[in-house]
Order: sequence, then C-alpha cells, then structure tokens
Amino acid sequence: MKWGIKDKSVLDLISILGLPFAALMTGLYFTSASYFQQSEKDTMEAKQQEEAQSSARLQSYFANITSLTMRGLGDSQLIYECALTNEGLRLSKLARAYTNVLFSTASKKEKRQVIAFLYSGGFLYRKVCNNIQEQITWVDLRGLDLSEVDLSRMVLTHVNLHYTNLSSSSFVNSAVGWGNFEGANLSNANFGLSKSYYDENYSAALSLGMLSNIFTIDSSTLGNSKTILPIQMEYPDNWLTESERKHRDQCPEDHYYRPYLAKKLQCVHGDFLSNPNMIEEDGAWLPFGHQLGL
Repeated sequence: MKWGIKDKSVLDLISILGLPFAALMTGLYFTSASYFQQSEKDTMEAKQQEEAQSSARLQSYFANITSLTMRGLGDSQLIYECALTNEGLRLSKLARAYTNVLFSTASKKEKRQVIAFLYSGGFLYRKVCNNIQEQITWVDLRGLDLSEVDLSRMVLTHVNLHYTNLSSSSFVNSAVGWGNFEGANLSNANFGLSKSYYDENYSAALSLGMLSNIFTIDSSTLGNSKTILPIQMEYPDNWLTESERKHRDQCPEDHYYRPYLAKKLQCVHGDFLSNPNMIEEDGAWLPFGHQLGL
C-alpha cells in the first residue's frame, strides 16, 4: 500500500518519524542518569566534607585540651585545701572556653566523643576531698546543651554534669553511679538502668534536677524535695524530710505532693502540674536549672 509519499510505505514513514523521538528519549535517559549520578556524587562529597570538618574540629579541640594538660590541667598539685589553685582555675576556665566554642557547632555524635574524651582524661570526674562532696571538676559543663545526645553504654561513674541540658538524652546501660546531675534538665531522658546501678551506695545525685517525663527512676537515687518529678509520680520517702512526708500524707487522694512549690500549692491536681506557666504565675519556686532555661 502506498500513501502520500512516493516509494515510501507506512512502515517506512513511521520509521523515519520515530527516529527523532527515539533520539529524544535516549538523550533524556542519559541526561537523567547523568543528573542522578552527579547528585549522588555531590551528596557523597558533601558528606565527606562534613566528616572532614567534624574530624578537624575534634582534633583541634583534643589538641587544645592536651596542651592544657601539659601545662597542668588535671594535675593534683594544682588542688589545695579542696579547691583549685589560681593556676588550676585559669586552666579550667580555658578548657571550658574551648568546650563552649566546640559545642556551638558540634553535632550530637561529636558531643558524645567529647564527653568520652573528657571523662577518660579525668576532667569530668567529681572528686571527693576530705570525705566531703566538694565540686572539684576540671572542665565544668554547666549550662551546656547535651540534649538528645546518646550517652548509652558508657561508664560515667562520678561524672559531674550538673546544670547541663540533658533533655531527651539516653543513658541506657550506662554506669552513672555517684554522678552529679544536680540542677540538670533530664526531661524525657532515658536512664534505662538496672537497679544495681542505683543502690544506696552507688546512687546518682539528682537534687534540683528537672525530671519531667523521664522514662525510668528508682527510689534509691539521691533526689530530694527540690527535684522536679514527672506528673503523677510520687516522691520516694527517702527524698523527703519527716515534716515533708507528713505534709504529703495530708494531700487528697487525687492530688500530688510537690514540695518545691509555694507552700499553699504543694498539694496540687495533675491538671495544674501540667501547666508550668500557671505555676510561674502563681509565684511558685522553680530550681536554678529552670531559671537558666535548661
């Protein structure tokens, strides 16, 4: 059958017209493949660059702290009568300054590495002097942001993380006995510890700590009446004085005892506790950690 064009069949015509379309589709395929290859390459290069920058930040920080160590940071000779000497205090402040700078850009993974580095060097170790709990810590992390940092499976006994932001952090299967978490924000933190970590001789200090929505807590931890507990969690007897226990026992059944509040508000309903703005408006006392915005 002939149709419109001399000596050309319909199949010939279709073949001729299809060539540009096939060429177009082939071009689009290779363009698309090239785009995705370039995108993957860019992503990989960006990741490698980020890892290189992270490594450079950490190595610079480790070098700075090591330099301070060579000058006496961590040296027991710079501790006199349960306090750092002037030189020890100066080195401690420099170490904190380096840590502050790093934490301003550090990722959560980097922060975990920093904690491991400082602890292994003895710089976060809460030292006991003359059988009294003096806060001798070479690198004070007070006020720093450690929220959502994975600190699980770490040995952190005697660690001093007071007044730090540890909200939503994880301590699952970590040893934190004798640690100091005073005034720290532990809201939504997951301790996930077996009771053996929390016996009366191996307890972490949680006084003044903010523990709202914390996953687990054990009555033998060293909290006190100024520790902020989650809504609908009662204070263990050993956290309260005798007079506080008597006051707690007088609260109605559907109320919760909160000794850190103004006295007229200490027996409160759960709905009231769920609104911290209401607590502030009614003049309730809040711990130092909250005042810091931790």
